[in-house]
Amino acid sequence: MSEFWPIIDIEYVDAYPWVILPPRGGPLAPMEEWDDIQAWCHERAEDLWLDRELDPGPNGVDFVGTTLTRCAESFCPPGSEH
Repeated sequence: MSEFWPIIDIEYVDAYPWVILPPRGGPLAPMEEWDDIQAWCHERAEDLWLDRELDPGPNGVDFVGTTLTRCAESFCPPGSEH
């Protein structure tokens, strides 16, 4: 059985709106971000708002951080190769 690498070709897509989730499994894993993935996602959320120079309001950072955490946990569940 060959290894599966979940790669989306974004060569011709502007990288600005993308957040790359650290792998939980595979040859490069586990990445240290998974020690506290929720904190890492919250930091990325803060960075996203700052980079775009937008006011996140009272819930924007928490909303984006929680969304990123849920995506990371869904796309990279424990025991997965991703």
